[in-house]
Amino acid sequence: MVNLLGRAGHLEEAYVLVKNMNTELDPVLWGTLLAACRLHDNIALGEEIAEFLVGKNLANSGTYIVLSNINASAGNWDGVARVRTLMKDSGVQKEPGCSSIEVNN
Repeated sequence: MVNLLGRAGHLEEAYVLVKNMNTELDPVLWGTLLAACRLHDNIALGEEIAEFLVGKNLANSGTYIVLSNINASAGNWDGVARVRTLMKDSGVQKEPGCSSIEVNN
């Protein structure tokens, strides 16, 4: 439901839904909502979610990267620099991605 609401642009409704759930803190739900913030360029809510995840020790490198990308897509380069500095100061490193291709079958 959070993913559906987020993709449809109903970020506030999805946020209220996640906040009012009577379950343990689920970083996947919060991460899904953070990704929807990126999709719809909602910097304010994205920062609030990221701060929540960091405060509850649920953040991972993806949290910081998505927040950085939210700022970048909105042209907020000061925000990008702030997030990258926070990552560096916290010792968080993104694991490099890799790809593979198959040649001749």
